Amino acid sequence: STTNGFTLTNHSTVALAGKLGGGATLSESSNHYFKSAVLTTGLFDAAQVLTMSLWLRFPSTAARKIAFSLQNNGNDGNPGYDVEIDGSGHLSLVRYGGTHVIDVAVPAINTWQHVAVTSDGSGNWKLYLNGSATTGSFSNSGGLSAAYLGRFNDTYTTPGWDGDVDEFSLSATVRSAD
Repeated sequence: STTNGFTLTNHSTVALAGKLGGGATLSESSNHYFKSAVLTTGLFDAAQVLTMSLWLRFPSTAARKIAFSLQNNGNDGNPGYDVEIDGSGHLSLVRYGGTHVIDVAVPAINTWQHVAVTSDGSGNWKLYLNGSATTGSFSNSGGLSAAYLGRFNDTYTTPGWDGDVDEFSLSATVRSAD
């Protein structure tokens, strides 16, 4: 569970030592992923002021793989967005439907990378890779309904994540790289 009190359900992931403690290995072919309980507590409002972060390690950037996603309740016709390896060596914040909001080059494979996404609720987003921020913008009016690690949602299960994850955090505030 997280510090905000919502629980991630483990769907057959494999435990590993992790970057900072116990982590997990996820495999798309084995349908490994985590899913949050429905986020209906009012923790995340329609403005979506948030920070989501985790450590990732992956063996390749040659294929599209979704690391994590946030689903909204569809009030703006957009069921969510994700952070993914885009298949061409970039880590990307992608809006549902394929619109890339932010792209950053991935420095290395088989190495732990710290990834964070922030939204200030006014359409301003930042994607941090190892503490360095890249900015982008889009508005999203629906409140959050679920978080996934290793897939987009229950309907779109591929492309899933192949690699390791550790220290997932989701909070209703904008945090800095500090």
